Formats: sequence, structure tokens, C-alpha cells
Amino acid sequence: MARTLCVWFLAAAAATAQNTVPSNLAALEQTARQRAEEWTRLAQSLEPSIARLLPCDTKVTDAISAVRQSSSARLAAQTAYLRALVQEDERETEAARRLLAAAQTLASELGEEKTDIAQEQAGVDVQLMDLAASVTRRPSLGESQAVLRQIAEMIKQRADLVQGGLNRREALTAAVNSLVSALQERDSARAAELSSLESESTRWNAYYAARMARAQTECSITKGALAPPAPARRLKGNQ
Repeated sequence: MARTLCVWFLAAAAATAQNTVPSNLAALEQTARQRAEEWTRLAQSLEPSIARLLPCDTKVTDAISAVRQSSSARLAAQTAYLRALVQEDERETEAARRLLAAAQTLASELGEEKTDIAQEQAGVDVQLMDLAASVTRRPSLGESQAVLRQIAEMIKQRADLVQGGLNRREALTAAVNSLVSALQERDSARAAELSSLESESTRWNAYYAARMARAQTECSITKGALAPPAPARRLKGNQ
């Protein structure tokens, strides 16, 4: 029954692992949260701050660059955190799969053990029957009979434990199978989240590039409007 206890211990360990956040993940999560807060603050104040500046003021492009860098830092931090989560998820899922494999093989092992115990029990029963017939003729065999009865009781206890393990095996297998299914769904959702974040990164990079181009265009238009008109060219006949 050591195998049975081992499997139940692994199940408890797997459940505990899901509720334990490694310190490195906690640090990555904290960094991602801080970068998001920094970007939100800068992004919200960008347009109001540059609206008061002249189009060609270098503070305009500096402000846009600062928000763009903050956005990149935010997305990089979130990506690092999600990738670390994916790696941790993969380890948990693999551990659950190993646990499921152990639970699935447990039934056959317990079945074999039950067969072996039944054979042992049958052998002891035969010996007890033989001794019961012989004790009447040879009282000295009574001690051997008592020992065999103790062995028979121990075998019965083993049989009860194995049967109990067989009775619990189906519930264990079903529980672990549900756990594996849930972890696989979580892994798929996490992969989709990571893919979405990569797409978001592309969109924000394009947005800030366009915002920078717009600021440069506004500056160019302003310079053109303020430039003095070019002197009129005189015709040769008027020289």
C-alpha cells in the first residue's frame, strides 16, 4: 500500500503547488504592474501636455518618445511575466500528467497485488486445515497453528487495504483527470493571452510611430506657413 499512499501524497503536493506563487513570478508581476501604472500616467497626460506647446518645440517629440518607451517597457514587462507563467504552467501540467499516469497504472498494480494476496490466503487456509486435523493428534502443533492464524489475519488486513485502494482508485483517477483537463484549458488560455499581448505590442508601436510622424508633419507645416515668401523672379525684358 506504499504506492497508494505515495499517489495520494503526490496529489496533495500537486494541489499545493497550484496555490503557491514562486517569488520570481511575484517579482515579475509587481514589475509589470508598476510599468503599466507608469505608462498609464504618461499616456493620459501626453495630449494635454503637448497641446500647450508649439508644434516645433522639441518637448513635443520628447514627450511622445517618453510615452513610447514607457509603452515598450510595459509590454516587455507583461510579456516577461506571462512567459514565466507559461513555463510554470507547463511544469504544473506535466506534473499532473505524471500523476494521472501513476493513478492509471495503480489499478493494475493493485489488481496484481490482490491476486497475490488471494493466493497467499489460499495457501495459508490449506495449511490451517491440515494443522487443524493434525493438532488433535499432535498437540505440539498448536503453536504453529497460532502463528498461521496470525499470518492469516495479517493477510486479511493487507487484502482489506488493497480493496480500499481499489475502491478509491476510480475517484482518484477521475479527480486527477479533471485536474489535467483544467490545466490544459488554462495553458491554452494563457497562450492566447500571450499571443494577444504580442499583437497589442505591434499595434502600440505603430500608433506611437504614427503619432511621432504626425508631430513632425505639423512642425513642417508650421515652418512652411511662417517662412517668408520667396522673392519674385524678374523677367529678362525688365532688366
